Amino acid sequence: MTRLASRLQEPNWKKLWTPSQTRGLVGSYSKRLESARVREEDVNVMEQSFRSELRDTDFAEASTKLTLLQTQLQAGLQSMSIANQLNLLDFLG
Repeated sequence: MTRLASRLQEPNWKKLWTPSQTRGLVGSYSKRLESARVREEDVNVMEQSFRSELRDTDFAEASTKLTLLQTQLQAGLQSMSIANQLNLLDFLG
């Protein structure tokens, strides 16, 4: 239950809130709703953009790029594996 609702259910609610406090509370809720609306619009725009990029993807190019990245990852992992097996005497000898 919100703070406003709990206060309105109390018997002396008119004494608890001045008009300026009520306007302030309503204004702050209005601002929160506006911020939520703007965030929702931003999410919708990003989602539409993402869907558009997926539809426009050249799958042959994406497949080639994925293969290249996988090869680079495998080479990096192999290099790290070899480097981890070396010790100081291997460098000095």
